Formats: sequence, structure tokens, C-alpha cells
Amino acid sequence: MGIKKKENYGILFHHFHSKNKFYSSPGSLTKKKFNDFISKYKNQIQNPNNFFLDLKKKKICLTFDDGLKCQKDIALPILKKYNIKACFFVPTSNFSKNFLSSETIRYLKYKIFKSSNTFYKYFFEIFKKTKYLSKLNKVNYSKLEKNIKKHSPYYTKLDIQHKILRDFVLSEAIYKKIIFRVLKKKNCNIEKINKKLLMSKKDIVKLAKEGHEIGLHSHSHSFKFYKLSYKNEFIEFNKNKLILENLIKKRITTASFPFGYKTKKSYKILKNLKIDYAFNKNFYKTKNDLKYQCYNISRENISNLI
Repeated sequence: MGIKKKENYGILFHHFHSKNKFYSSPGSLTKKKFNDFISKYKNQIQNPNNFFLDLKKKKICLTFDDGLKCQKDIALPILKKYNIKACFFVPTSNFSKNFLSSETIRYLKYKIFKSSNTFYKYFFEIFKKTKYLSKLNKVNYSKLEKNIKKHSPYYTKLDIQHKILRDFVLSEAIYKKIIFRVLKKKNCNIEKINKKLLMSKKDIVKLAKEGHEIGLHSHSHSFKFYKLSYKNEFIEFNKNKLILENLIKKRITTASFPFGYKTKKSYKILKNLKIDYAFNKNFYKTKNDLKYQCYNISRENISNLI
């Protein structure tokens, strides 16, 4: 499948793997696959500054979410090779040593357990023993399942089931309580896992000095981002912005939404924070989204292209 040419959009990257350092997981790329993709499409790739200058050029921009160390160690040398600059959207909770991130959970699924199915089995067994099982009846499961498939066609059935429980059934506190039980069972140290998976402050400063665009991705990358009040969403983005600007000594003007979640007030918040551009998770847009094109730049997940 080739890249689309109907509009300017971003290519969304998350995970990369190598034999010795970074584990393989669904959607992750090797150094060779990434190099092959860049080599094939290098003439259509714009550096962020040029990309944002004219959003009608039908070019692409490379974007990396979540501030992952594998992006720095595997993708960055390839970007240097082709003299390409990219956007890196960083949740600043990454700098908290014991913060339970979505990356910690992904690491559990694909590295600590024998398979993601084994992780899900253990997770669902714990969930069934809680008093929250009845909450499943309060959500429109089939509608949620259909919507998730539409926006993330690469998700497995168990991925979808887990996402519905995490994002729409359980509170974030209860979900994390279950995950902490899993971590305890496997004798995992969150601080060590985070250090292994996430970029440090020095890494982000280095990216900025090399000319890459550093953007907002909220502070805590909450699973419940879509439910936040105006006040709490503002706090999330403002804290994210203050920490990053203090770090790179430069004004932040771009963002992407965690998990692709937006609220009705997201655009107002970004405008108040003087953010100029924001990336969507995919190509889907509501009528309201179309009124705010600069905050709804489309993206294609690399998993749909390779």
C-alpha cells in the first residue's frame, strides 16, 4: 500500500525493535524497514517548517508519538542519514521515574509475558473477580467495538476488549490497580522499565538542538483524556507545555492528541495556549473538526502502509 496524495498529512510512528535492545511487538519496525520506507518516499517528505507553511502541497511529514527511546536509537540515525527533520510529541510524565505509562503496560504484554494473549488472560481473570464486572452492561459494547475497528483496523479482538475495559468501563485508578497486581506478580520494577523505554530530558533537548519539532502530547497521556473537564484538560496541556518549553528553551507551537482523544473544548484550549497546529490520529473528521483544520491535520499509522 502506497502513501495517499489527496492532502498534506503526517505519518505516525511509535515503536521500533532490534535484536539486542528493543523488543518486537505488533506494528514495530526494524531499522531496515524504516530505512526502506524513507528511501522510497524521501522526495515527498517535508521537514516540519515547510510542511506547516503550506498545508495544500500534498506532501507528508514524519511524526513520532510518546517520546520512546527506540525512536531515538533506531529511527533518528536514519533521519540524520537523509537529513530529514520530524515532529516528536512527548508526554512529560515520562520524566517521572515511577509513573505507570501505556508503554509500561505494552512492555508487560509483549516482553514480560509469553504473549499478549497470556497477558490479557491474566488481566481479564483479575477483572472478573472485581465488583466492576456489572459495569460492562452499562456500555454499548458493539458500538464501541465497531468504532475502535474503524479507527484502528490493526487491533485484534483482545486488544479491543482490553481497550474498552480500560477506557470506558474501569476508572483509571482501578485499571492501574489491576496492572500493579500484574507487575507485582512478575516482580517488575517500573523505574527500570521506564528508563529502558522512554527518552530522558537530555534526549529531548538533543532532538530540539538538532532541529526536530518538539510538540505537546498532554502531561500524563491519560486513558480517560476524552472525559476531562475544560479545567483538567487545560492543566494537562499547560503543564506539558511549561515543562517542555523550560527544557528546550523554545516556544512550543504543535501538538497531537493522546490516543487520538479530543474533547469539545480541545480546540479552545490549544488556541488559548497559542498552539498553531495539531495532528489527528487518522483521516476521520467530524463536521466540527472541519471548522478547525489547523488542529486536525490527518495522519496515517505506518502499520497501514507497511
